[in-house]
Amino acid sequence: MSRVYKGHEHKYTPQPWSQGDDSVSVQWSLRGPRGAIHLHCSSHMRDGIKEWSCGIEYHFAVRGERTDAPDYVNCPFVGGWCWHDGTSLGASEFWENHGGKQAFQRGDHRFIFAHLEMCSLAI
Repeated sequence: MSRVYKGHEHKYTPQPWSQGDDSVSVQWSLRGPRGAIHLHCSSHMRDGIKEWSCGIEYHFAVRGERTDAPDYVNCPFVGGWCWHDGTSLGASEFWENHGGKQAFQRGDHRFIFAHLEMCSLAI
């Protein structure tokens, strides 16, 4: 699924995943004129319970205040150099406690993209 909305490209990508159980790996990305943001979540089974691991990553196409070399030379999200930052704590908080997992389970990608749009004010 990929579409452009409010000047941003939205993309949902289920990742190939094969562990022989109910494991899932998914990713949502939002690309704007100055960079991109993406949320990735994957699950695995432990003692019969599905556990999730998530991260939210920012990819800035412009250096801004940073003086270091770019983190990626050919970033798949911005298509060139990018300076990268991210948080697993913030992503896990959204996924577990603010409706992300429930939205995914009911197929509500708009809810997840709305969260990314709110987080993407920097891009």
